[in-house]
Amino acid sequence: MDVTDSMDARPQPAVRANSQIVLGEPVARVCYRGRFIPALVELAVVGALLLLGSGCGEENANRAPGLPSEVPLPAQSAFVKQPQHGCSTCAGQSWYFTVAGIQPSQIASFYTAQLPKRGWREVDCQLYSPEHAHCLARDSHGVLTIMGMSQPWLEIAPPRGGIVLAITLLATGP
Repeated sequence: MDVTDSMDARPQPAVRANSQIVLGEPVARVCYRGRFIPALVELAVVGALLLLGSGCGEENANRAPGLPSEVPLPAQSAFVKQPQHGCSTCAGQSWYFTVAGIQPSQIASFYTAQLPKRGWREVDCQLYSPEHAHCLARDSHGVLTIMGMSQPWLEIAPPRGGIVLAITLLATGP
């Protein structure tokens, strides 16, 4: 059956699609399933590569919000909380973590080695007792204080064989 196009009065072939008459050229049935799945896999691979390239992903899964990238975290660090200061003149931020499988003396060694590589100066880490290490460092914008304690601190219990890690950054410049 031919259908006449009302614009130029020429007969056009009729094509059936889902029991309806369609004007125009015959349309071949296209199976998109064979193209869709490979395209979806390709998109997933590209997304994964972008995440790896941007430094996101598992390595930063426990990175605290607002913690500068210049502050390294030991392996197996788990972010616990970031307390809100109750005063309007406080010029710093704090973050609390738990770290499994590390002791205060190892935290002191870790930060003594890692902070200078990240631009921190005047790095000084001390072991005050077998349960408490304290580090101080500064850069052009602030002073960093880090405490590693193998005992509960501010209602945070360390994991068995690990520590509570308290990091505070005080802003001192622009």
